[in-house]
Amino acid sequence: MNGRRKGVVPALLLSLIVVGGCASSETTPSGSAATEDVKGRDTMECMNLARQVRQSPQGPRTTVDQDRYQQCMAERGRGVAK
Repeated sequence: MNGRRKGVVPALLLSLIVVGGCASSETTPSGSAATEDVKGRDTMECMNLARQVRQSPQGPRTTVDQDRYQQCMAERGRGVAK
């Protein structure tokens, strides 16, 4: 091998390593529709878990237990702003 070829192989290997390092293992980019769907699903499921129906003089009223909702969201890795 001449000197020029010897330099090409390391340069090629280095470029493959750099390009491979830039690749992401995340299959859905954050902010994508799929990610938003998951966030929306988590929100709705936690709201349903925290929902309470209480009797009042005006009839049944639905309320949301905020502590239970925030705990559910935190368990799913979604911080809730207070």
